[in-house]
Amino acid sequence: MKILLLGATGQLGRALLCDLEDIGEIVCPSKKEFDFRRLNESRSYIEKINPHIIINAAAYTLVDLAEREANLAYQVNGLGPKMLAEVASKLDIPIIHFSTNYVFDGQKKEPYHEEDIPSPINVYGRSKLEGENWIRKIHQKHVILRTSWLFSLYGGKNFLKSMSSLLKTKSVLSVINDQIGSPTSSVLLSQVTKKIVKKLEDKSKNYFGTYHLTSLGVTDWHTYTLKILDCMQLKGIKTALNSNDIKPISSLNYPMEALRPINSSLNTEKIQYIFDLKLPFWEQAVENFF
Repeated sequence: MKILLLGATGQLGRALLCDLEDIGEIVCPSKKEFDFRRLNESRSYIEKINPHIIINAAAYTLVDLAEREANLAYQVNGLGPKMLAEVASKLDIPIIHFSTNYVFDGQKKEPYHEEDIPSPINVYGRSKLEGENWIRKIHQKHVILRTSWLFSLYGGKNFLKSMSSLLKTKSVLSVINDQIGSPTSSVLLSQVTKKIVKKLEDKSKNYFGTYHLTSLGVTDWHTYTLKILDCMQLKGIKTALNSNDIKPISSLNYPMEALRPINSSLNTEKIQYIFDLKLPFWEQAVENFF
């Protein structure tokens, strides 16, 4: 099996590269070879490679900056997936695409189901939803995986890594406590993706569609930070503060360029049932990180 993996140098892409290497030949194009800002060249690249499956872990993920770089966000998160769906349809191969909980507005009280109607409140969420919609419209053989609050040991920035660093140097921290979601490891995403890739080889069953994939359980950023502190202290990592020095604040008192949904938790019952998964709780995933 020849797997075209896009975004292999990112947080998720690096994990996917490790987990998928034993089930097929992985092709990871460089920025020079493949760039969503050069759609025609990238389209030709895929057709030349002629893969058996496309896995798209590439995305524009700078939520605040997207408010000022909307055109670039839509180019990468919207038109890029559109092109991938067109090529995948032409080659008649599956595509696995990663999306976000930020396609929802956060007004629902319970975790969001796949059937809930998206209503993003920032440019990043709208650009990711556009990519989803193009894929669903163009190519039936797709798996869209929405996730949330991604963290990884490698790759780019994430809340867990940033907070781990701040806890070593700051004497006091103020952390938002009124936005909830599920911290999710890139390792979990890559392991489940590997299982999905194997399932898709069975042409007698239809596994295509949209799924929510996160750790189990829900938390807020403040409680998440307390858990990070607890893990660091249990591992003997020196910190500059204790739990009393981590102050909860409202998101209203922490202005950012892009609005964030208050509730961005996702219901994962569908993917657990379809793919026979036993997902970890977010606390265990954070402990595993350390």
